[in-house]
Amino acid sequence: GGGMSTALPFIARPAYLDGSMAGDVGFDPLGLAANPDRLQFMREAELKHSRIAMLAAVGWPVAELFHSNMAHSLGLKSMLQAGERVPSILNGGLAHTMAPYWPYMAAALVAGGAIEAFAATGALESTPLDESKRSLELSEIKHGRIAMLAIAAMAFQEAFTGVGVVSQLMNVLHPATFSPEELNSFSATLLARAL
Repeated sequence: GGGMSTALPFIARPAYLDGSMAGDVGFDPLGLAANPDRLQFMREAELKHSRIAMLAAVGWPVAELFHSNMAHSLGLKSMLQAGERVPSILNGGLAHTMAPYWPYMAAALVAGGAIEAFAATGALESTPLDESKRSLELSEIKHGRIAMLAIAAMAFQEAFTGVGVVSQLMNVLHPATFSPEELNSFSATLLARAL
């Protein structure tokens, strides 16, 4: 402890954030992780959320690029919302589009809970980190934090504009060049070349 927080240099670093964890910059202004058990729980939750966000940050634009064409080639209905948007809670598409898949998602949740219960027994404990593994851990937490911000930005961007993030990006890079239909044609070409 001691010293000033790296994240908020105008406040003191909490004593329990001693820099021993990768990515610790002394940020807990509300004291939410003031005891060791709570700190460990919060770190595990941050890692889980960041890993999911890293997958989603790649999966979201890839779904916008390829989903409609893949669904069409397989004779399935596209799950993208109007404007080639990925279904999310904010655009109202998640509940309706994903309804047929809820049993599978519930099964995945139960499987995840079983794995979590197994991990809680201590069977998955690892050895202390050497310096190279610590560097990888720091990279993971930093990339995960950026990915969590990116996913939140994508969700809000699509919810407020009604246009998919890939279509918006293409229009920023090449104004008035790509409509969602033209983007589908582009992704179909990419998909055909990949297959």
